[in-house]
Amino acid sequence: MTHGGSTSEQDNSQLAVYGDLAKLYPENEGYLRKYADLLIEADQPSTAKEVLQQLHKVLMEAGNVNRANDLLRQYPQIGRIRAIEDSNRKPVIKLLPDEMQNKVWQFMHQRRIKEGHHLFHLGDKGDTMYLLLKGELAIFVTAANGKTILLNLIEPGQVVGEGCLLDPGVRNADVVANKDSLVIKLPRTKIIQALIDNPGLEVELKRISDFRYMTYLLSGNPLLQKIPLDMRQDMALETELRTYAIGETIHSAGDELKVVDMLVRGEAAYTITINKTRHVLHALTGGELIGDTSAIRKSSCPADLVAMSEITMAHIPYSCFKNVVEAYPPLKEGLMNYAEAQREKMMRKVSSLQAT
Repeated sequence: MTHGGSTSEQDNSQLAVYGDLAKLYPENEGYLRKYADLLIEADQPSTAKEVLQQLHKVLMEAGNVNRANDLLRQYPQIGRIRAIEDSNRKPVIKLLPDEMQNKVWQFMHQRRIKEGHHLFHLGDKGDTMYLLLKGELAIFVTAANGKTILLNLIEPGQVVGEGCLLDPGVRNADVVANKDSLVIKLPRTKIIQALIDNPGLEVELKRISDFRYMTYLLSGNPLLQKIPLDMRQDMALETELRTYAIGETIHSAGDELKVVDMLVRGEAAYTITINKTRHVLHALTGGELIGDTSAIRKSSCPADLVAMSEITMAHIPYSCFKNVVEAYPPLKEGLMNYAEAQREKMMRKVSSLQAT
């Protein structure tokens, strides 16, 4: 008991020392980082978050973008874990033709949207992209379970509607003004010519479109759609799509799972082979996760996971998924409950097969 008390007193003393150092030298990276770690160990997450945010600010002001980015990934509790944009990447407005950057031209093509009003609705036909000059726009989608999901927030200088510009059709989301906003309508004919004249513009629009599409895919999972937007976006930046051929075994029974995947397209199933006959224990539906508890505890594949058709999986890096689980505790409980329910369902199926 005495030894434990002594250790606790030493810890408190060290915490106080670094607390004072952080106040005296608020721009010292070493003191701030050590103080934050001690606060986390002392179960003082709120204060630790404030210190980490101060450290992030210090790094950004010093121009240490890469280290600031590393900090966001190491300490997701900062609350802004989305990866920092490449400082060398030009904003879309700088890639537009000079004519469209002219104030007079923009005035001629502007449109005002009052707070709470739509720029466009889900299902509207469209082939036009818009540039936001003032205000804020929110992109909403409706998940398969009927829940409305915030997919993105558009800030001044960013574009919206690039999907229908690249692939004309119907709008796949609602875009609403969070505050009084001013947008510029970018005529399709001029933008198409700009894509030809400036390949960099096409690359940037494709990057934006792919990122938003990946965020949309991840938001289709009932558990992931509940986590904060910046966490879903962080996952989207790191996630990549993989395809598997029909009949391909993705994971074998007993394999240790150190990955997290989500079924995006096609049919897959957990199966078991009895007397040379394959039986389906659990058929996966779009949006279901595989390896979802691997970031919480050591886990193994409960049965052979097989592609029943050609499928597409969204592969979420283990480190990224783990960061989000640690930063958003409710997700941990949801994952555990989901995994337990899935295992119980498969065990009942195994029991019924053995009984016959």
